[in-house]
Amino acid sequence: MRRISIADLAAIVLNLHELVEQELQLVLVGGTGVMALTPTVHPTQDIDVLWSDSLLAARTALGEKRWNQFCKEAQLSTRSDPFEVLLPSDWRKRKVQSPLSTTRVRVVTPCPEDLASMKVFRLLARDADDIQALAALPDFAPKLFKRSFCATLPFAIGRSRWHVQSFCMVWNGLYPDTPLESSDIFALAGLAPS
Repeated sequence: MRRISIADLAAIVLNLHELVEQELQLVLVGGTGVMALTPTVHPTQDIDVLWSDSLLAARTALGEKRWNQFCKEAQLSTRSDPFEVLLPSDWRKRKVQSPLSTTRVRVVTPCPEDLASMKVFRLLARDADDIQALAALPDFAPKLFKRSFCATLPFAIGRSRWHVQSFCMVWNGLYPDTPLESSDIFALAGLAPS
C-alpha cells in the first residue's frame, strides 16, 4: 500500500471532481483530515472519509463498480464508526473547509481541536505528531480542545482512565504552564475516575 501525501490527496480530490457531476462533500477525518489542514504532516496510509448522503449520491451516480474502483485506487475508506463516536455531538457546527476544495467537491474536516481530540484516543507516535501540528495552527483554541475531549470521553470505547492519561500527557506536553491531572479531566467530563 502506497503512502498518500498532500499532493496525492489534492490529485484524488481533482480526480473525484472530474468523475462527479453533482456537488459532493468529503468529510476527512483521522490523519487525512489533519493533512488537509496542516502543511507539515507526514503521509498517511489511507483517506478516511465519514460516510454521508453526499457520498451515497456519488456512488449511485457512478455506479457500484466504478465507485468501488475509485475507492480502491484512491485508498478511500468510507466510515462512520468508530470515527464519529470520537467526535463531540456538536462537531458539525465547527467543521472547517479545506483549501483542497473544488467547485464541485467540498472538502471539510472537523475543526482542528476536534481532530486533535480524536487523535488522543489512539495516541500512536504519529497521532502525537498530528496533535502537535494541529496545536501549532495560529487559531488553535486549547480550551475547545479540552472541552471536545471531555464531551467525547463518556462515549469512547475502551478504558477511560487510559484515555484521560493520554490526554493529560498530551496537554501537559503542549501547555506545561497550565498542567492538568486526571482528576481534573474526569471532573470536567462528569465521570468518576475508573
